[in-house]
Amino acid sequence: MATEQAQEIEQLELLGKQLKGKREYKRLQSVVLKAKQGKGAEEIADLLQLNVRTVYKHQERYRKECLSAFDSRKPGPPSGPRLMSREEEEALLKALEDRAGEGQLLTGSQVKQACEEKLEKPVALSTVYLILHRNAWSKQRPRPRHPQGDEEAKTTFKKIR
Repeated sequence: MATEQAQEIEQLELLGKQLKGKREYKRLQSVVLKAKQGKGAEEIADLLQLNVRTVYKHQERYRKECLSAFDSRKPGPPSGPRLMSREEEEALLKALEDRAGEGQLLTGSQVKQACEEKLEKPVALSTVYLILHRNAWSKQRPRPRHPQGDEEAKTTFKKIR
């Protein structure tokens, strides 16, 4: 039993040399301090400047996942709420892109309306902008041009001025 615990502490210390992020290192320290020195969660929280509940979460996660508990990953959903699959989003935006290719200007509310028609339920505008961002669409506007504008007259005017 004691040798198993010693091996476990040795593995944790080796892992500590490989970790790069501050978050992962604090997570590791909250487990090592308990295993190596037998410190309580309150004492560990004071030493590492963490909340006591966070220390409990780190220790529980280590009990469940072992060494993989220290992998770096951001908390929360990776890219916002998903109302459609990635393929459905791409297909919807491809159809809208064809309209934009004809010279029409697309606004967020138009994309929102197309999303609502596809999903048959209301969609928040912020969700629409998340979809646009995930698919690398930008909010740039084209420079305004008159449909009957004369390019030659514009260049002549610029030269005169």
